[in-house]
Amino acid sequence: MSAPTPPVRIDHEDDIHWEDLSIPRYFALNTLFVVLYDSALHPFDTIKTRQQYYRTASGTRPLSAWETAREVLRARGPKGLFAGWRASMFTNMPGHLVYFGTYEAAKQVLMDNVPGLRHTQICMLAGVISEFTSTGFHTPGDVIAKRLMVFPLDKRPRPTDFDLVRNVLRTDGPRGLWRGLTTSIMTNSPNSATWFGTYEFAKTHLHRLGWLDPTIEQLACGAMAGFASVVVSNPLDVVRTLVQTSPASTKMSIVGTISRQVRTQGVPGLFRGIGPRLMISVPGSAITFATYELLKKLASKDTDNS
Repeated sequence: MSAPTPPVRIDHEDDIHWEDLSIPRYFALNTLFVVLYDSALHPFDTIKTRQQYYRTASGTRPLSAWETAREVLRARGPKGLFAGWRASMFTNMPGHLVYFGTYEAAKQVLMDNVPGLRHTQICMLAGVISEFTSTGFHTPGDVIAKRLMVFPLDKRPRPTDFDLVRNVLRTDGPRGLWRGLTTSIMTNSPNSATWFGTYEFAKTHLHRLGWLDPTIEQLACGAMAGFASVVVSNPLDVVRTLVQTSPASTKMSIVGTISRQVRTQGVPGLFRGIGPRLMISVPGSAITFATYELLKKLASKDTDNS
């Protein structure tokens, strides 16, 4: 019987690992990135969320992403596309730090202690672990943001973030802020596994070719990861939107919601909002990975010695 495969650590010459970073500097740079990134892509998230919610709620012909955007702009102007931005930002900043920090730590532990796993498998497992630890940070802001995004455009007065928080606490208690947590984990875990796995797999193989600039390589691999993760996770993302925007009195199981979607909307009903998601995820993922690698360079302890 052959001996177990020893832990394998696949490094590229430009790789910087978690233990090589100045953590305070990385946190500061990463916070700035999250604010800029989420602000730029929030309008697409608003359009996606309204598509997923109202295609089921209205029972009428589904609006395209462009029609949804025009409807919001006509009723509320540009600020309508930023509904829920503050709530989302409040939880995304710590959530993003926990997400990538856990990913790097989990990847290192798996590399050092679990023999026999391929590099891509290690990255996929680390992605799932990072999702389990960070989703609890994201969910409260996600719940409030989504309810603001789908609030009827013609209804007045519009609630603020704090109005909705008070309302959720009054009607559902604290657990209402984590409504859809299980669905979020089930949605985001395969998403993260696919995202990190695709990125690292593509990066390893493109790197071996040796003909791409590292930044171009990161952008290309990030774009591929964004596309793959959206296709894999979109059905459960639809379910998550419906669960998080439903009243607390409405009991919605994951299986039941999927069955109802397929029964009433057909299989395409599970891919509602995939267009805006791809518009967010493909360029967003490319930018995220390239920026993440850049931030690690800027926050590297070696920078202090150069």
